[in-house]
Amino acid sequence: MEHFTSSLKENEDYSDVESIESKASPPNITWQHTWSFNETENALTQSVFARIPSEIMLRIFKLFSVPDLCNVSLVCRRFKMIGDQDEIWKLKCNCE
Repeated sequence: MEHFTSSLKENEDYSDVESIESKASPPNITWQHTWSFNETENALTQSVFARIPSEIMLRIFKLFSVPDLCNVSLVCRRFKMIGDQDEIWKLKCNCE
């Protein structure tokens, strides 16, 4: 076994790895936006989803797969509250 590992070390070539590392650079992110309170409030009150009753949203959420349901629950508090309903998860746990 020693002979095998020592021969591997002798034949290793790291030149490709070194050239890749020298070419790779971290992304340069320059854009940043912070929402003001008024912008946030306006976006929430003018949202189409704000006008849809929770009962309808619950019916829509029942159609989502488990991964989609987990993702949509991260969008906003309302979606999380709807997505956390026992009615949805009982259905998902029994079917999937």
